[in-house]
Amino acid sequence: MKEIAITLLLVCAKVIGQNHNCYNPNRRPGICISIFQCPTLLNLITQQPVNEEDRRFLVESQCDDGPGEPPFVCCNNDIGFLSGPISSSIGTYGKGVGNIIPPPPTCGTQGNSNEVPQGEIETSDTFPWLALLAYVTDKGTSSLSCGGSLINNRYVLTAAHCVKGAVERMIGPLYAVRLGLVSLSDDFANCTESDPAGCIEVGIEEVIAHELYNANSANRYHDIALIRLSREIPYSDSIRPICLPATVSFERSAINTELRVAGWGTSPRGSQGLVKLDGTIPTISLEDCQSMLQATNVTIAESQICAGGRDADDSCSGDSGGPLMARIRNHWVIEGIFSFNDNCGGFGLWPGVYTRVSGYGNWIRRHMRP
Repeated sequence: MKEIAITLLLVCAKVIGQNHNCYNPNRRPGICISIFQCPTLLNLITQQPVNEEDRRFLVESQCDDGPGEPPFVCCNNDIGFLSGPISSSIGTYGKGVGNIIPPPPTCGTQGNSNEVPQGEIETSDTFPWLALLAYVTDKGTSSLSCGGSLINNRYVLTAAHCVKGAVERMIGPLYAVRLGLVSLSDDFANCTESDPAGCIEVGIEEVIAHELYNANSANRYHDIALIRLSREIPYSDSIRPICLPATVSFERSAINTELRVAGWGTSPRGSQGLVKLDGTIPTISLEDCQSMLQATNVTIAESQICAGGRDADDSCSGDSGGPLMARIRNHWVIEGIFSFNDNCGGFGLWPGVYTRVSGYGNWIRRHMRP
């Protein structure tokens, strides 16, 4: 508690809002309340040590007055900067070893072209960062029930609901990650790393779900997790990492129209097909998304993205825990992680809801290690 008190004292006064209504450093509306009543920002302080970017976000989040004990902060669901100077938000670049986030062109490139025809994907070098999570059932068989994205040669990014909660009860424990697949019918007895187009199965050393993820909440806030593989994975034509948002410099307003999903349609409820699929889906404003989901008792937060629905391809072309992708300056960037869509298939009006990856850059780096 002493360390927490010292950190709180170091948060300099900064007036942002009046009469309890305020805007946080991301210029997003919030409520000016005691930091002890704001779990998203209190969590930043309790995870010692506080890094410089988190400290700056706390300083710039402080507001002048509100209910409860001081200090007061502009509170919403943001857990850090959603955008900002690229140089300060990613750290050291490298070849993707351990806790190093690979920059372009190591990340976000595929095959001989970044153009991808929509529909069935026939080659393993298309979206080579796609991963499938393998679980062992109570019968001792393997079940592929979620997806993920390779972000360096030791870590896969996925959804927290794919590593804890109902998936463990419905399917069984997670035991491996598969990379380099085209079809779910691939014979893993023939997979080999010596083949540039080969698929591999890798064991798991550690699973890290976000500390604030609540498996019992329908909102699925903070639905994000890291999987540390049991060994380093050599890159090949069929296995490469996708770029995180901070590694590619661009205006965030560029991500406002159509994004891509790809995968096999896997989820804890089953798989939609054997062949890797790709589709384009429109983004939806959070206000429109909330209106469309009003019958579901779900509240959408700024840390989430809504896309699909309206008879779009939607994420049944992708995987639960798989990526929502944007192509920026010839590099593919992971913008979201598929969290939920109770109307899978996009035949109705309900969109898919994704965890906004750009809001979790600090969390990702903080939990990676060499």
